[in-house]
Amino acid sequence: MMDHHGTARRSTMILVLVTTAHLFVVSPVMVESSSASAALLPIPAEVSSRATDKMLVNTIDTSEDESIKLEKVSVLSGRTAELPCDISPPPLDSLYLVLWYKNDSDFPIYKYDARRSRESYRQQQTQHDSQMLLLQQQQEQGQYTAASTATRVHFQFDSYPVALLLLNNAADHDEGIYRCRVDFGRSPTRNVLVQLTVVVPPGKIRIIEDNRQVSSVIGPYDEGAQLSLNCIVTGGRPRPEVSWWLDNKLVDHTFIGTSENVVQNVLVIPQLQRHHLHAILRCQASNYFGARNTTSTSHLGLNSYGHHNRQQQNTIVSSVQLDLNLKPMWVTISGTEKPFSAGKCYTIECSTGGSRPSASIHWYLHSIQQQPTRERITMDGRNTTSTLKLTPTAKDHDAELICSAFNPVMISTSSHNSSDGNNLSDRTSSSSSSIETRRKLVVHFAPTTELELGRNLKPDSIVEGNDVYFECRIRSNPPPHRIIWTHEGQTVRENATAGVLVVEQSLVIRRVSRFHSGRYSCTAINTEGTGLSNTVQLRVMFQPVCRPNQKIMYGVARQETAVVRCQTDAIPPARSHRWAFNASTSSEMTDLAVNRTQILQQTRFESSHVEEGADALDRVFSYSPQSDRDYGSLLCWARNDIGEQREPCVYRIFLGVRPDPPVNCSVVNQTADAVEVWCRPGFDGGQSQQFQFEIFDTQSAVLLYNKSGRYPHLRVGNLESGLKLFIQVSAFNQRGRSALVPLEAYTVKIADKQTVIMETTDLSSVLGIAGGVSASVLIVCVAIALTTRFRRHHRAPSNSTQHHAHGIQHPVDKSKKTDNQPYDLDADPDVIINSQLVNDMQQVNRNASIQRSHRSNNATASQPQQLLMAVDPTRPFTCAGHSHPAHYSPTAVGVTTNNIEVVAVKSPHRHKQDPETSI
Repeated sequence: MMDHHGTARRSTMILVLVTTAHLFVVSPVMVESSSASAALLPIPAEVSSRATDKMLVNTIDTSEDESIKLEKVSVLSGRTAELPCDISPPPLDSLYLVLWYKNDSDFPIYKYDARRSRESYRQQQTQHDSQMLLLQQQQEQGQYTAASTATRVHFQFDSYPVALLLLNNAADHDEGIYRCRVDFGRSPTRNVLVQLTVVVPPGKIRIIEDNRQVSSVIGPYDEGAQLSLNCIVTGGRPRPEVSWWLDNKLVDHTFIGTSENVVQNVLVIPQLQRHHLHAILRCQASNYFGARNTTSTSHLGLNSYGHHNRQQQNTIVSSVQLDLNLKPMWVTISGTEKPFSAGKCYTIECSTGGSRPSASIHWYLHSIQQQPTRERITMDGRNTTSTLKLTPTAKDHDAELICSAFNPVMISTSSHNSSDGNNLSDRTSSSSSSIETRRKLVVHFAPTTELELGRNLKPDSIVEGNDVYFECRIRSNPPPHRIIWTHEGQTVRENATAGVLVVEQSLVIRRVSRFHSGRYSCTAINTEGTGLSNTVQLRVMFQPVCRPNQKIMYGVARQETAVVRCQTDAIPPARSHRWAFNASTSSEMTDLAVNRTQILQQTRFESSHVEEGADALDRVFSYSPQSDRDYGSLLCWARNDIGEQREPCVYRIFLGVRPDPPVNCSVVNQTADAVEVWCRPGFDGGQSQQFQFEIFDTQSAVLLYNKSGRYPHLRVGNLESGLKLFIQVSAFNQRGRSALVPLEAYTVKIADKQTVIMETTDLSSVLGIAGGVSASVLIVCVAIALTTRFRRHHRAPSNSTQHHAHGIQHPVDKSKKTDNQPYDLDADPDVIINSQLVNDMQQVNRNASIQRSHRSNNATASQPQQLLMAVDPTRPFTCAGHSHPAHYSPTAVGVTTNNIEVVAVKSPHRHKQDPETSI
């Protein structure tokens, strides 16, 4: 074909096929104008999507052109596109002409004629090129005017041998395949293909959360919560890539196109963690121009001419910053390292940190919230400390004290476990926004004890001879170091021989007897204090036995009745009694039948009953001796559900006598207006006795006071001060009155008021009086001895033993006397008589006799005075010339003036007061 210069040239047909994958160019072949033949050669290239499926056919006239070069150029919309073309001639040749074509147009869009001088060409090229480009563009699209394109296209030679066609303000319609034709003087024509891609940046980017656009700082979100953000990008060609970046680290690059020009990427973080606080989340939309590169924003590539092409990407970004509510990270309790003492107040602290905002703290004990005394937060707000004042009790031992720290503004459903690490036994847990730690309290407290009888024992079925045991249940911390057992308030000590064993917290009693009955308790002691248990009553059932300290001596005259009461101790109580009699003149024992109305004539006994309940109808026996043969011993056996009494109760029936005088009398207190006298009762003669006190003014012999009562104790008040008193004490029963016991006393003057105890009389005075009256004593000695012998025959034997028909002797406790038993005066055998006291007594007696004679108006001559010695009628009397053992010495010495019998007593300092006796 012919070019515009009319030069005949060979034609090369080039078929260009543009697809989505490759750019195919038909290899140049020599063809005639009327026919052509071509083969497809692949030229690797990435082309715009707009060039997809578009076939461009261009007939390129070449003069001996051996190859066609393809260049790819990308330009950002609105910027200058640089289309390269190699215009360097072969050796020994020169450049003639450069023509630029676009797509499959037959008209060049730009022409450069090198045959003109370069300077003149440059002066004319602008107008010429613009006209040509305008013409081409108007023909193709009809979009440009001469004014708008006058400065858009330039041909630049600065980078020779590569010339650049500069296309300013590139637009999307400038995309296409450009061909640069270079003609030389002798060499073949050179053709260069340039594919121009115009890149359109993304138009708009938005971050959406819950259908609303967010920016800047978002949140706050709870730690552990899920976060979902959607990044939506509109516009851009080629289609932009949308990715998420967390603090400059790519976290998600999976995007989808929802429409032709909309791309979105949804970021989901399943659980927000602490490191997400204040993190920057960036959504980035990018499309590339030049060589594609997904790891950098720019790259310099080397083109086929050895020059660098700038390869860039276009990016738009939107970012947000995360704000979080954080859970507490740790919690610890301090102040519980040492054991507590119950009842004392302690300060315990709980600290926590890591919460945002600051954590709150709650205390729990026994699942009950405790109120702290104060709570403080550090200046930076990171740590919180709560103080609890705790006064533990015994029930708090081993209880868990819980400190729970929580973020008050968080709402979360997550949970996790954590530990403060101070102790392996710590167990902490958290639920929602809370985290807690627990401490098991160690509380020391005094023992609490509970006593109970052995579980296998029946309290109402324990009989003498059984084995019993008690269990002392103790709750204490620390354990008790001592356990004390008590029985009726007395400490019980272990005695294996007696069958009493202490095994740990148990008390074992083997073969119990009635003496083991009573109240038991246990006491536990530890370092915190003492714990006393309840009392448990042990009831040991046993056969009846005689009750101690009961009346066993009955003195009665012939045909008098003695009501004998058989008193026994038994569990359960006695239901029946059996009686027998043993006469003192016989060794035979006679059983007695009890009858309420009949008098047994054959034994001259009489029985009756005193109603004292259904179980005691036959325990009272009325006995009436008729002759001397009817004196002896009554025996009684009681029976209950356990059995009959083994040893009977023995009651002595003897001929009654008058009582012995009181013993150990003394004035124990003397004040300005009162005196007090104490005595001990003597033998009652076998019958109930009473005591009489007579107080005289020594100077006037006036009887100031006369009083009788059951007890040998008297206190008289409202007396004048400074009185000298004479006191007579005696005992009396139905058989008569005892000898008198004289005492002297006085009321102290107010100035020297004091308590005075009667001084001991001098034994020498007693001996002097005895010598003065020795003649009288000798006269009556024989008479008294005969009387004493007669009384001993009818009186009860010594009470040191009890005799019964079988000859078994039962010891009697001498320390337990009653007013029905004689006192053993051998324990205090001193006999002291004050001579002045005897003279005073004689004078008082004379004065009293004169007064009685005047009162009776029947004066009689005074009888001669006699001095008599009063002795214990149950003991031998010591006369001159007789020798007896020391324990048979007289228990008292009396002086009788007229009808008054006086007994001198021992020193009042030789006995104790008896608080049980009083008037």
